[in-house]
Amino acid sequence: MSNKKGFYKLYRGWMSHPVFNNGKRSPFSDREAWVFFIEKCSFAVHSTDVLGKKVKVEVGSFFTTKREICDRFMWTEHHYKTFINALEKEGMISTSTTYGKTQIFLCNYGEYQTLSPKNHQQDKEGNNKLTEKGDLKGNERYSFFRTQLISRFPQRRASLDVANTFRKLMTKVGKKSVCGNYTITEELFLKACDNYKQECQRNGTDPQYVKCPKTFVNGAFENYITAQTEEPKRGRNWTAF
Repeated sequence: MSNKKGFYKLYRGWMSHPVFNNGKRSPFSDREAWVFFIEKCSFAVHSTDVLGKKVKVEVGSFFTTKREICDRFMWTEHHYKTFINALEKEGMISTSTTYGKTQIFLCNYGEYQTLSPKNHQQDKEGNNKLTEKGDLKGNERYSFFRTQLISRFPQRRASLDVANTFRKLMTKVGKKSVCGNYTITEELFLKACDNYKQECQRNGTDPQYVKCPKTFVNGAFENYITAQTEEPKRGRNWTAF
């Protein structure tokens, strides 16, 4: 179904339609698996049980296991690993096994789904309700930032506290950084998050030691901005006598 802008939407649950679910199972193609990942992701923060522990499911992510995917898609383990590795290499997903199951995060999830209630089926227990209050509820700028931060910040054992991170960042946007070399923007902060995430991956940082993003905003992020800050000196190249 297309909307007025010419974009097409796939509504949640389409894979269960009788036309596609006639009892004759067949292996998923990689394209079908990617669409499944998009549909499977949470569109709002909620809690779920993972191996007997209640954990938070962030927007744009879902929990699964290799066995679940292989059984559902009728894939071999080799096919699964090849597919996941390819998506990670292309920057389409990131994964975490902090809680004993694989948590898959879709990068740029907001580009694949809208947050319109018409496109989602609400959880019977009401877990999938937006938890933001006041000035952030329905705030498109915040919604975009939230999606970006979730995919671009290192995985933590504790909550990301995205709302307060956003509020703190908004008090700094448009101002000069402490070093005076930058004007702070949301994208500048998110690029710093990218660099911090890469550092954590290189060092194998335990999620319990990853900085809180709200604290990261307070100035630590400036240490992860890699832009050239000094113009090269020009003039005569002096040599010793």
